[in-house]
Amino acid sequence: MGFNANADPEVEFEQAAIESGRRHNRVREAAINSIAGSNRAQLQLNNQISSYEKTTGLLHTTVRLIEKAEKAGNVAEVARLNTAAITLTNQLIQQEMQIESQKALVLASVASAEDAKEMVAGSALTHQQILDKRFEGLTKLSQAKMVEARNASNALLREAVAGEVPTVSQVMEKIEARYAKAMAGSELDDASVEGTMRMIERTSSNDAAVDRLALVREQLSITSGQAPKEVK
Repeated sequence: MGFNANADPEVEFEQAAIESGRRHNRVREAAINSIAGSNRAQLQLNNQISSYEKTTGLLHTTVRLIEKAEKAGNVAEVARLNTAAITLTNQLIQQEMQIESQKALVLASVASAEDAKEMVAGSALTHQQILDKRFEGLTKLSQAKMVEARNASNALLREAVAGEVPTVSQVMEKIEARYAKAMAGSELDDASVEGTMRMIERTSSNDAAVDRLALVREQLSITSGQAPKEVK
C-alpha cells in the first residue's frame, strides 16, 4: 500500500500497528517451530545415546560370555557368541556415526533456535516502537485537531466582527460619555434635593417671620388692619 497524503492518519496508524503485529506473530511462530525442532533433535540424540549405551552393554556382556565359553572349551558357543558380538559391534559403529551426525544436527538446530529468539526479540522491539510511535502520533493528531478547531472558531469570530471592531479611542470615548452622563444625573439629583431643602427652609423661615410679626403686634396691641394705639 502506497503513501496517501489524503488518508486518515488515525486509520493509517491502526493499519501499521496491525501489520506490525502480524509480522511479529509470523516471526514468533517461526521461532517456535525452530525451537521445537531443536528440542526434537536433542530428544533424538538422547534416544540414540541411550540405544548406544544399551548396545555397548550388550557387547560387553557378550565378550564376557565368549571368554567364559572359551575357558569352558565350548567351541560352538564361542562361535555363536562371536557372531553376536560382531553384529553388536556393527550396530555400535552405526550408532556412533548416527550420534555424531545427530550432534551436528543438534548444534545447528540450537544455533538456529538462538537466532530465532534474537529475531523475536528484535521483532518485539520493532513492534513496540511502532506502537509507541502510534501513541505519540495519535497524541499529536489529537492536539492538532484541537488547535485546528480553535483556529476555525477564531476565524469564524473574526469573520463575524470583521469591520465592526471599535478602536481603543472609540471605546474610551464611549466610557467617558457614560461617565459624564452619570455624573450629570447625580448632580441633578443633588441639585434637586438642595433646592427642595432651600424651599423648605424658606417656608419655615417665612412661617417663623409671620409668627414673630404676630407676636410683635400682640405686644403692641395692634391687630391686623388697625392703627396702633397711642402709648401713654
